[in-house]
Amino acid sequence: MTQKNTKKRGICKSNHPLIRKLHELRKKKNVSQERLAKHAGLNRNAVLIWEHGNGTPNLMNFEACVNALGYDLLLRERND
Repeated sequence: MTQKNTKKRGICKSNHPLIRKLHELRKKKNVSQERLAKHAGLNRNAVLIWEHGNGTPNLMNFEACVNALGYDLLLRERND
């Protein structure tokens, strides 16, 4: 009998409310962690680390991520 992969994907383990919101917006836009990091000019593992609760971004990196998703720093959708 083969064992099924029970690893859950797409779960944000961070307790930080801004990281949880970033995760929600990223999923809403159907953007991978790696793609978001690339478009925000960050290391490809940065978003993964934050969403796993192993760190938090500084304000500049958070802003780069939300801007890459089409939102402003107050998490309002931009109309560019």
